[in-house]
Amino acid sequence: MMHARSLAMVPALLALLAIAAGCNGDDQRPSLIEEAVEARESALDTAAYTKPVGLHVDAQYLMGRRYDALDPEVVADQLGTEQSRETQPSWGVVEIVFEDRTIQLYRDEIFYIAYELPHPMDITTAMGVCGFPLRQPPSLAATKEERIVNYWNMRQISLMRVEDGSDLYDQIRIWKLRPQEVERTTVAQ
Repeated sequence: MMHARSLAMVPALLALLAIAAGCNGDDQRPSLIEEAVEARESALDTAAYTKPVGLHVDAQYLMGRRYDALDPEVVADQLGTEQSRETQPSWGVVEIVFEDRTIQLYRDEIFYIAYELPHPMDITTAMGVCGFPLRQPPSLAATKEERIVNYWNMRQISLMRVEDGSDLYDQIRIWKLRPQEVERTTVAQ
């Protein structure tokens, strides 16, 4: 048998459930969860970015961002001074070359970074200075290249060995996506 006080709480609980579900009967307002997600995304967009100490290039931060929306100080700090810019006719990719880094834009977003490491590094260090976790995921080893495929929200990460058989690397190339794969998927739909 329910107590009178428990019965009196039922309308209040129903009202709270309706608010949490995003409707109060009068209008179609977003749910509290949707409002919290929007507020968090808005705060992330307006928050000032600070590159973590020890990183040369924060690939996970840069990848997928609109190049023209990046703070010029962030670009200068992580990529350097722009040397040249060229639009490649295939897929409408824009390649921007800096002193020792190259990026490519697809639909104005950074999808590729190539970085000449300042000195030969082991795989863990090379990944670490580019903002990836300091652990080695499964990779595909080739003669001159080590490939990490579909890890850390990246399509491919390639590290180029200093020489065949070496465990030291002097270049890293990172793809967030492959434009030709995106185009094929878009056309197929």
